[in-house]
Amino acid sequence: MMISNRQKQQGVALVVSLIILVSLTMLGLTSIQRTTTDLAMAGNQRETALGFCGRKRLHGALTT
Repeated sequence: MMISNRQKQQGVALVVSLIILVSLTMLGLTSIQRTTTDLAMAGNQRETALGFCGRKRLHGALTT
């Protein structure tokens, strides 16, 4: 049984669309992971800055 040219083209289109879908899904998941990491880093930087300001204020109050 021979497969017609049209059926081959439909099969290739399906494979190509699945590859594109998987690629976009991986890109989206990577973006979500990166955003989560960036938010954690920003939160840690904020806590460090607040701690430094608090220590500076406490030092100023104790030395005055």
